[in-house]
Amino acid sequence: MVTRCSSTINANLLLVANDKVLTNKFRQELMGIAVFSYAKTRYFSLQKTIEVIHKIVWLKAFYYV
Repeated sequence: MVTRCSSTINANLLLVANDKVLTNKFRQELMGIAVFSYAKTRYFSLQKTIEVIHKIVWLKAFYYV
């Protein structure tokens, strides 16, 4: 699923928001194998993802005002 979606939209970064994957290097390596070589992966906790997305949405809203 990851490779199909990322290739369709030409994603160059895949953000994985999962607390269990964040602390499990083996699962990260498995996910890294499934991703195309041109794409990077980043692993965040759910809380960090919420904080980052919130900041991005706020900054975009501020920029467009």
